[in-house]
Amino acid sequence: MKILAFLILFCAFNLNAQIQIDPSVNGIYHLYSPEKGPSGKTYKMILEFIERNTQQMLAIAPCAECYPAIYSYKPELTRKFGKPIFYNSSRIHVLQYDDESFIICMVAVSLEKDFEYINFYSKSKSKVNAMSLEKIQNYANNILNFL
Repeated sequence: MKILAFLILFCAFNLNAQIQIDPSVNGIYHLYSPEKGPSGKTYKMILEFIERNTQQMLAIAPCAECYPAIYSYKPELTRKFGKPIFYNSSRIHVLQYDDESFIICMVAVSLEKDFEYINFYSKSKSKVNAMSLEKIQNYANNILNFL
């Protein structure tokens, strides 16, 4: 009986557990593929975790003066996956890969391909250099299929 009570409390606690986003995610990230910036292609982006009122968001911009893209934190998806997941109204997901890397992807609406857009961001240039498009796509597919 005590074991059953413990299991019920343990499960209830885990359902309400929040995954904390480490502010160390803030910083400059190297890109696997260059993206559009204010003066042409950019190979770096600035990521910043923001908390406003009760909302948690991730802002991504090519420069400090640039208007950022804002992604909302999705706690229900994060709990399922076990790592932070963000999403915006343009259907773009930001999936944490490891402590210093993210995958940004837009799922394709056609059946011809999996993603309209996909990229890998990391604080570590060596991780970016070691990454492949196949690894990025497989990771994102595994996460999005899991959800």
